[in-house]
Amino acid sequence: MNRLSYRPDVDGLRAVAVLGVLFFHAGLGCQGGFVGVDIFFVISGFLITSLILRDLREGTFSFVDFWARRIRRIVPALAVMTLAVIVVGYFGMFPDYYEKLGQQVIALVLCVSNMKFWRENGYFDTASDEKPLLHTWSLSVEEQFYFIIPITLFLVFRFKRERLALPLIVLTCVASFAASVYASTNDPSANFYLLPTRAWELGVGSLLAFAGPIRSAKLQQGASFLGLALIIGCYFLFPEDASFPGASALPPVIGAALIIWSGIGQSKLPAISRLLTLKPIVGIGLISYSLYLWHWPIFAFQKHLSYSSESQTIQIILLLISLVPAWLSWKFVETPFRKNLVFYTQRGIVQFAGATAMLLVSFGGLAWQTAGYFWRFDANEMSYIRTARETIGLKILDDLNLNLKEVGTKRIGNRKDIDFALWGDSHAMSLSHTFDLQAEKLGLGGISLLHSGWPPLINVERNDRGVLPSDSIALTLTKLKPKVVFMVMRGVAYTKGKSDFEVKVKKTETRFGSLIKHKSLKSFDKENAFRSYETSLAETITELTTSGAKVFLIQDWPELPFSITNIVEWKTKLLLRQKHETDPSKFIVTREDYLERQGTITQISKDVASKIPNAHFLTTDSVIFRDGKDFKPFNDDGVFYYDDDHLNDFGANHLLGDLIEKWLQDEVQNK
Repeated sequence: MNRLSYRPDVDGLRAVAVLGVLFFHAGLGCQGGFVGVDIFFVISGFLITSLILRDLREGTFSFVDFWARRIRRIVPALAVMTLAVIVVGYFGMFPDYYEKLGQQVIALVLCVSNMKFWRENGYFDTASDEKPLLHTWSLSVEEQFYFIIPITLFLVFRFKRERLALPLIVLTCVASFAASVYASTNDPSANFYLLPTRAWELGVGSLLAFAGPIRSAKLQQGASFLGLALIIGCYFLFPEDASFPGASALPPVIGAALIIWSGIGQSKLPAISRLLTLKPIVGIGLISYSLYLWHWPIFAFQKHLSYSSESQTIQIILLLISLVPAWLSWKFVETPFRKNLVFYTQRGIVQFAGATAMLLVSFGGLAWQTAGYFWRFDANEMSYIRTARETIGLKILDDLNLNLKEVGTKRIGNRKDIDFALWGDSHAMSLSHTFDLQAEKLGLGGISLLHSGWPPLINVERNDRGVLPSDSIALTLTKLKPKVVFMVMRGVAYTKGKSDFEVKVKKTETRFGSLIKHKSLKSFDKENAFRSYETSLAETITELTTSGAKVFLIQDWPELPFSITNIVEWKTKLLLRQKHETDPSKFIVTREDYLERQGTITQISKDVASKIPNAHFLTTDSVIFRDGKDFKPFNDDGVFYYDDDHLNDFGANHLLGDLIEKWLQDEVQNK
């Protein structure tokens, strides 16, 4: 069987793609480097479609042969990396992370990693940069493409309709691109992870398999130059707030396509393509697959092992470390399998793939079913781990069919009638489980209306999210007419911005990046944020009380100086984990600390509630700063927080369970 002519410039393009991804993940000034994945999609679409078309036209195509070649190309290096992640994870991951890793390994084997990570994408889910197999989502997209494209082209040729192949791919690209543009604003997570909205990128590569050579030397040179310019421009000039993919993915996709097209059928490559054939660049391209596989777990485990990620020196060291397993993988795993030096028969490689799949599924299933090999920890350690990572609140579902966009609505308690409503942001979500338990205990029924990051305030905008749906929620509440509405929110985040801890760790927002603005004001500045909060809070409570409801605004609890998971790290002794410098005593919050951070917003809330009939401010001081003592966010049974500001279920029940029961009894049951 004849092989396709080797294109060293394509390996050079692979190097450009993988370096963009690596520099982006390392935070080394390549803000758009993530588009390297899109370049890989174009390359894959071109090469795979070219191979299939060649074999179909020569009458030598075989599904078994095609998939056996794909197994040789993908599975061995992927399996070795995954096994290494499983082993390192055993010594360096907490049970809940390791349990999820087991599920992710199974999804990887089933070629649905992209769907798994799409479904896991949520406000309180494990941070993306702590998932060592997250990068395999792109492999699953390609693997799904490898199932669809050969079957499609085979059927087209089988029924003598070869001329339909090109228009069919064009139509698929158009439909996929349209879906991606639509999903970029309506479902960004699905748009990023799923094949239907990524297929057009692979499809553009497929179209190149039908393309003839560029006849004009000037056009050839111009196409390759423009292609590289588009890619490099995306790497360094890509807007940080741009939705992706969709229309914003056009430049890197077109850029990659132009570079590939400029070299099709050419005896002499254009200058840019010759640049890509330089040995150091081709060398990186040759190991690009293994480099892509290995770099991300190294970065992810850096987070799990609690080492600083702020130093660029450390990031560069991690990149250099990544080269070692990448080269070893290419030399001793990829190359022998691709050259048929190992399991050289089709039967042998298929049996290898089956055995590898069973091994990985066994590891993954065991991690899943044993809650992350929990026996690695003693009972005391497990109590801290369990409570720190306890699920917050109720699942956010619209089971009342209220059709409030992106708002979770759910019944709580055990009575069908709506006696009360719980409305708020993620801090309301923190209390939803406790409200549910206490309402069921008292025989009451209620509803929760929740969305992370959206305050329960009408007539406001967030400077990073625009107009909020709070007006629609308030209108819905006036129609449902609950007797009581409990409002909970992290008001200080909307007026003073993120805490010092969040700014230091997340780096995704400026210190005052979450300010709200009342529609009557012109700016998002700090002073106006307090005015916006006060004005909108008064308007919101007035609207609810006018409809007949009593409104209770619940005082927020303290924010911690660090994430509570640091206590867990301090309490547990995992191999490879350094002893964290933060000891539990540093998590103590004094009343003075609390007032400095949240005193202004608390006073505004009290004042507003005191001026409106049927509005009340419910304090939590008595249980937070019990007997005037400093607040300690843990006890011998576990920790009370999920991170640095959200109560977990254990903490909400322990701290506020009795108070919430009393509020429901006094203000709902006995009225």
